[in-house]
Amino acid sequence: MKIVHAFLRDLGGEFTTEIFKELPKKLGEPIPEPVSKVYSDYFTAVGLAPVRISRNTENVRFDNGTAVLTTHLKLFSYGVVLFEYTLTLDSSLLTLEELTRLSSVNLETRGQQSFDALFKDDLVKVEALLKEGVRKEYDIQSFNDHFVVYLDDIQREPDQAVSLLLPQMYDPSTPARRHGVSQISVGEDSDHMFLLGQRAYISPLPDSFDILNFLELSRVQLFELKIYDYILDRAIENTYQFLDQLPREESILPLSWLRTDYKRRISHVLRLTEIRMDLVDLVKDVTNTSKVTDDPFFASLYRNLNDTFQVSSWFQSVRDKIEEIDSAQKVIMERIDHSRATALEMTVIILILIEVVMPLIHFIHSSIF
Repeated sequence: MKIVHAFLRDLGGEFTTEIFKELPKKLGEPIPEPVSKVYSDYFTAVGLAPVRISRNTENVRFDNGTAVLTTHLKLFSYGVVLFEYTLTLDSSLLTLEELTRLSSVNLETRGQQSFDALFKDDLVKVEALLKEGVRKEYDIQSFNDHFVVYLDDIQREPDQAVSLLLPQMYDPSTPARRHGVSQISVGEDSDHMFLLGQRAYISPLPDSFDILNFLELSRVQLFELKIYDYILDRAIENTYQFLDQLPREESILPLSWLRTDYKRRISHVLRLTEIRMDLVDLVKDVTNTSKVTDDPFFASLYRNLNDTFQVSSWFQSVRDKIEEIDSAQKVIMERIDHSRATALEMTVIILILIEVVMPLIHFIHSSIF
């Protein structure tokens, strides 16, 4: 059996193209992604396919034997890093309940370590190097996504498989504990893939690693949509605050549109446009299954995974907020256009008055003197 703990981290921006090509060599040993042959040519060509990096391999001690823990990084060009910890062990080393509740390992070199502690330690080691290659675009709160996948090497009854998904309710005989578990078809009736919350179970399949990679990709998309939703929330909040600060009445002075507040309006509009363009293009690319893979089976699997993780709901939320920003942007642009038009009209009127008044003044001056 293999137990995979995956942690996701957003770095606050996209990798530059040049850095993204060179960075993997600085972090470890770049290795081919097992699923790369299934990605579409488009997905690979535009740089959306992740790069896998081998970090290290360590032995793990159990009372009845040993296991192996391998650590990989997966880099995504849009500024996400996935830490993947894969524990390979003989299922006989632990009972099913122990497998379910396994949250730490006894490493030969470092002693007892939780998977969360391993992630934090590895993040500290590489985060500075990772952020050097990121084009800083936004500030976000530091939050992560952690999920666990069981890749089984034996055939189990569905109740036993489902029991691995609920460590706090270990009782396979209780039907109620299966409430909320999603099942995705991955082949024959005897093959299983169950998902619940932050856990997934995949029964023996020749392409289980490919399925794992699509599962990870779907989680990455869910994670990124949550990040985008947060970014848009802040952008909308800042925009409404900005609108509240705008003067209720516009000045009609000819050069009033050159004042600082008008420059701030233009700057804010440009920032909103940048956010919309960045998010719209990327969201459409990563949620379109036809762009990710040309393989019908994996395209269907990816759609089912996205449905299970409610990616479409988050996508709709992001899209609605992008439209709200677009509306706010139009309001600001209308204020800018109105101010400039008014200022232009006043300028024309003043110039006309000058043309009329100056000859009159000249005439009066000539008559008197």
